[in-house]
Amino acid sequence: MGVSTPISLSNGFYQSESLPVASQVLQNMYVNIPETQGISDAQLFPAPGLVELAYSGDNEINRGAYVLDGKPYFVNGENLYRLESSDELTSLGTIEGKGRVSMADNGTQLIIIVPGTKIGYIYTVADGLTQITDGTFTDPDKAAPEIVVFIDGYFVITRGSKEFFCSNLNNGLVYDALDTGSAEADPDVIRSAHVHKNQLYIFGSETIEVFQNVGGAGFPFQRIQGFVIPKGIAAPFSVKEFDGSFVFIGQGVDESPKIYIFTGSGVAPISTTSIDFLLQEGSGDIENAFAWSYSFRGATFVGFSNVNGTFVYDSQASRLAGKKVWHTRESYQLQFKNRWRANSIVTAYGKLIAGDSEGGKIGRIDNDVSTEYGVRVLRKFALQTIESNSARMFFNSVEVVLDSGQGLEDGSDPKIAMSYSDNGRVYCSERIRSAGKVGEYSTKAKWRQLGSTDRYRIFKFEFDAPVRWVVLKVLVNIDV
Repeated sequence: MGVSTPISLSNGFYQSESLPVASQVLQNMYVNIPETQGISDAQLFPAPGLVELAYSGDNEINRGAYVLDGKPYFVNGENLYRLESSDELTSLGTIEGKGRVSMADNGTQLIIIVPGTKIGYIYTVADGLTQITDGTFTDPDKAAPEIVVFIDGYFVITRGSKEFFCSNLNNGLVYDALDTGSAEADPDVIRSAHVHKNQLYIFGSETIEVFQNVGGAGFPFQRIQGFVIPKGIAAPFSVKEFDGSFVFIGQGVDESPKIYIFTGSGVAPISTTSIDFLLQEGSGDIENAFAWSYSFRGATFVGFSNVNGTFVYDSQASRLAGKKVWHTRESYQLQFKNRWRANSIVTAYGKLIAGDSEGGKIGRIDNDVSTEYGVRVLRKFALQTIESNSARMFFNSVEVVLDSGQGLEDGSDPKIAMSYSDNGRVYCSERIRSAGKVGEYSTKAKWRQLGSTDRYRIFKFEFDAPVRWVVLKVLVNIDV
């Protein structure tokens, strides 16, 4: 009888184009690496659930969210709402269009731009919602406003052309036709903008240029000489402040898209070749990809959603593991079945609050809840490929060590399913084991007599019972 050997859980999600090389799955769970001696080098914790706080109406898909003066605002469908601390929704007016909106504030005014339409709004508590009618903003001879940011008293707005412009000081309703800038080092089309450490980053299709406020008469922003990053942006809504820096989906000239993080003087990829491949597979819709981020119990996540799924980078686990650690999130019963349903995430009233991709739900992200609006969440993970230089391996057993005994409220027994593959593509029939009813803390999820192979083997585990699944370690017993 062989000796039980632990299999690392720190790898996260990684699927190679050739599945036998790597077919590691980590869905709706994330890697936890303890900063002390633990039961194993890494564990798997469940991603949080969603609890409904408010509902704006059928088909009112969330188009964006923002926090002004501590209060969260949501554009759901064609309406602007404010979520009150009582979880009541206050309707504030109509926002035309269907696509994602870009939002920013100057402390008093909340600006909302509908990209590609020349439609924009200013909301203030005192005056309500007002459409922007200034001729510079709506200029019929220029490209439509797209992305807005705020810096030093000005709203700075990209046009989806080779120029950007800014509002008057502290007034998003008024613009001057002369307050216009352009990409100069490489006059590519401007796609997005971001403010980081009080510097203005203008993202083109091929380069990023950095501007600062120099004051004086005329247009207040001037390019910092020599500060040009040779990467463009592929998805305008993918720029996100994250972990003391910012990230985005970008690419260089004649390159496929990757996910980058700003390093202070340039950028470095944080995506793996697996993520890069999936981005490339969904490149036809990559412009519609968007990002969200949040921190929770010491972990800091940034997620990117497109038609190929929702991919989440964990900076804390990556630092502790010394490698890029990702996981995926996926919700049940969605129109877009491969992705997580959160369309935006904001923090307000001491809560993480999410807008929804399926309708008017506004929900609290809750680590103590194991469902999404009452719907079960499928969690699964597949381990790294096990092989022994083509020597035949006899698998005596595999055991998943769980924080067992969580049980279900009705007293029934949550189940975990195991299957395995010896080719990376076809898995054997699932074999089910108990995870322990309430109080059955010594329950073992163990499978025996698993046959042999002279190639390689990949184990996969799945579970969807609404309990807090924590995987402490996995042990495989093999004779060679």
